[in-house]
Amino acid sequence: MMEVVFVTDGGSKSGMGHITRCQSLSSAFKERNLKCRFIINGDATIQESFKKYNWNENLTQLILDIKNADIVVLDSLSANINVIEEITKIARVPVFVDDYRRLHYRRGVVIDWTPFVEDEYKLSNSECTYLLGCNYISLRDAFLNIPDKKINQQVVEIAITMGGSDPRNICSKLLDLLLSQLPNSIIKTVVVGQNFAIENVNELKRLAENNFSVKLEYDCDSGKMAELFLKADIVISAGGQTLYELARIGTPTIAILTFDNQKFDIEGWESAGFIEYAGAWDEIATFGNVLNRVAKFIQNVELREEKKKVGRSYVDGMGTKRIIDSILSQLEK
Repeated sequence: MMEVVFVTDGGSKSGMGHITRCQSLSSAFKERNLKCRFIINGDATIQESFKKYNWNENLTQLILDIKNADIVVLDSLSANINVIEEITKIARVPVFVDDYRRLHYRRGVVIDWTPFVEDEYKLSNSECTYLLGCNYISLRDAFLNIPDKKINQQVVEIAITMGGSDPRNICSKLLDLLLSQLPNSIIKTVVVGQNFAIENVNELKRLAENNFSVKLEYDCDSGKMAELFLKADIVISAGGQTLYELARIGTPTIAILTFDNQKFDIEGWESAGFIEYAGAWDEIATFGNVLNRVAKFIQNVELREEKKKVGRSYVDGMGTKRIIDSILSQLEK
């Protein structure tokens, strides 16, 4: 049986986005009867039974772990050049998921599904296969077959999601803001990630206490997230992979930059006309911008309809299949 090894990272400080999107690819490989293993540079918050160690600092162990793999998928912003070179040499098909445009790779498959990224790449390396743009967006299974989203005349529910860890405690600040400015008739739902700091969870609980307009959603798997996004009239979200899932459903979205590596995702979706960008988490104007954009969505059902159409037009749910087909075709060469 052919084998795929995923080399990636994640945890309480860096988030779970890289692991999550590798899991999407893993599910698709398994459907084609390929064996999949994960090697994670992460902390104790990663509870899955993955092999965990700092592969940047233990290259000898990494070489042993990937030496028999047919395909090695690297999805990491922290990988040093030695790691990249060894993966390039060893794997029959090296695959690099890189939406931050870090490097020009010598050989393999390069995946970057950022909107309009095709215009940014200089495809000078004939040894690489480039899978670029929205045709290659990889999504979790729950987001592949999505029913048509209903756009309500009146805004009933606003959801807040800031990833699996929210180290900057943005959720509490946003919830406090919405509670002070919006009527109780609008439900405020907060997705509480499994890696939230306990003090941040306690603050959310304090804000939600005795307030029937607040819902805290814990331990949301992909199915629950898809249901939540389908139901919500507006979502306030961090940048990154969640924006692609929101576009697939067509949920009107206000985005906040929480890490620098989300920059290109946010720029792409803003250029597409799908998101309303409020600013970076540490900019003074950002939270005021959130309120202004919430008000704009509340007042304009036609705008929410348009955002739905734009998002859905860019993400057809077939990106993972296209990626797997292309990678497997490399094994036949």
